[in-house]
Amino acid sequence: IARMASRDITEPEDLRLFLPIAQVYVAAKAWGPPSGFPIMCLHGWLDNCMSFVPLAELLMKQCKRPVRLVAVDLPGHGLSDHKHPTVMLEFVSDINEISLALGWTTKFMILAHSMGGISSLFYAAALPERVCRMVIIDVLGPRPAHQAMHLQLGDGIRSRQVLASKSNRVFPSKEEAAQALIKKNPTMALSSALLLVERGTKPVGGGFQYRHDIQLRATSAFVVEEQQIRDAF
Repeated sequence: IARMASRDITEPEDLRLFLPIAQVYVAAKAWGPPSGFPIMCLHGWLDNCMSFVPLAELLMKQCKRPVRLVAVDLPGHGLSDHKHPTVMLEFVSDINEISLALGWTTKFMILAHSMGGISSLFYAAALPERVCRMVIIDVLGPRPAHQAMHLQLGDGIRSRQVLASKSNRVFPSKEEAAQALIKKNPTMALSSALLLVERGTKPVGGGFQYRHDIQLRATSAFVVEEQQIRDAF
């Protein structure tokens, strides 16, 4: 784990973790002492770890025991490396690698939103010995397959080919990028949108462009069937 300069444990610490199986570096923010009760925060689709900053600040003030809260940029999001996943289920393996990179060899807690929540549900089902508890926000469960596997695979391949020749949209300013987020999520506060934009964009010619891997927008090449979901949960 590569850490920034030492600072007060109540302030966020920037982490950079190497995942040897995925062969990518993952960025994260961490609060609290490394020896504290471990909590991993996993964001939603095309978001980043800044989703959890306001909540983390509240938790650090209110928790009665020391906690180590780590909010992660999943691969392809925020400041993490891209790895061009073909199926969203790849994030399940990433969760395990991230926990091991953090040195968490015993059970840990997961706090997750949306896509991060779906990945967490599958992770807990696959490796229940690794998770002590979970808090999932804004998700009812994974969406089951609606067509035959070979048709889903074909849709996934074609969508990746289309996206290969495209790039993320460029906005004249961070404020306009934030307004675009709010347009898709009308209940989102401007302050929350600006947090995501600050970490999720980079300066380019003509303004600011989202950093996320555009291949994350591709149709998943594989979706689990309803019976498989029922068997897992």
